[in-house]
Amino acid sequence: MQRPEYNRAREQEKFEQFLFEMDDVLNQFVDAAAAAGFELDYSFDSLDVLERYCLARKTSNSADDSFVSAAARYYGEVVRKVYGGKWYLEIDNPKHLLYGLPVLVGYAPSRVKLSPHQTIRMFAKGKPAGFLKRVIDTDRQPRVLDLKPEA
Repeated sequence: MQRPEYNRAREQEKFEQFLFEMDDVLNQFVDAAAAAGFELDYSFDSLDVLERYCLARKTSNSADDSFVSAAARYYGEVVRKVYGGKWYLEIDNPKHLLYGLPVLVGYAPSRVKLSPHQTIRMFAKGKPAGFLKRVIDTDRQPRVLDLKPEA
């Protein structure tokens, strides 16, 4: 599958609009979650509530792109508020897996980039409870793998 070509100026403009709309989208998302019985408070522990909300939406067959986008924004903002970092548009390297996507950088000691959109979509495809937190924990506290063959 060939990746689409991106017009850098247009993508940067869309990214700036994404950032500009952030507060309004998140306020609506948090209000809708509260109306459905899910309290989202931007704490790290609220990611468990976000997972339950995503699952509830999926089971009602109403998980659309705008919901996934809003859930991803919420996820990214929790990480940013708890651990720091900033939103960044991955558009420098067309061969990069996250090319053309808004990502979070600077939230972990390594130079890892988090795509909240991809992470939310992976969770929706059946990842276990606690997945959203584990992704961040793994990025923030990577384990060294011992690849030596056993004697």
